[in-house]
Amino acid sequence: MVVEKAAMILTVPTPKRESNTLVQRLERFLDRGGRAPRLVVVHRLDRETSGLLVFARDRRTGEGLMAQFREHSPERVYHALVRGHLSRDEGTFDTHLVTGKSLTRYSTRQPDTGERAITHFRVEARLDDASLVAARLETGRRNQIRAHFAEAGHPVLGDQRYRAAAARHPRWPHARLALHAGSLAFRHPVTHELLRFETPLPREFLAFLRGGAKPGKA
Repeated sequence: MVVEKAAMILTVPTPKRESNTLVQRLERFLDRGGRAPRLVVVHRLDRETSGLLVFARDRRTGEGLMAQFREHSPERVYHALVRGHLSRDEGTFDTHLVTGKSLTRYSTRQPDTGERAITHFRVEARLDDASLVAARLETGRRNQIRAHFAEAGHPVLGDQRYRAAAARHPRWPHARLALHAGSLAFRHPVTHELLRFETPLPREFLAFLRGGAKPGKA
């Protein structure tokens, strides 16, 4: 089951036991005669991020999908509005991420203590003081895109965890992150057919792009 998550909705409950998360909404939607199926969570998006997610409707299918994600074989492309202009039109961040005391992720020079995180990026538009980028994940670590762009000096707009002061922008008053999972492709775990899903940019992104000074292709 592939769905588009809206921003500001949790994918799954936290230890606080929230009752209106995405997985709970989907289970209620699928409820038949009071016997709602228990969906298998394959991967997640941050609460403030929107975009595509896949869930499995049975354990066997879930195990097949999760195996693909462990092998980093699904194709995942995110769109992000980041502060400033990157020095290159395209490139790759390749670091090892560790987790700090506040659960913030950061790169370390000691690769044996962290998880390798690889993000390929391409600049899609340059505005007056921000850029629209496409980020393709080769690995899928928590907060990977947010940490990589913040460390490069170009935090995702609206990010309150990574370089929060620099991530504030007068034309981005939203509580959500300017981060959207726009494309998802994986193999069907039974037929092995390649399945690809895409969803357009959210309206907040489009409004921001219209308000920029002469956006254009990088």
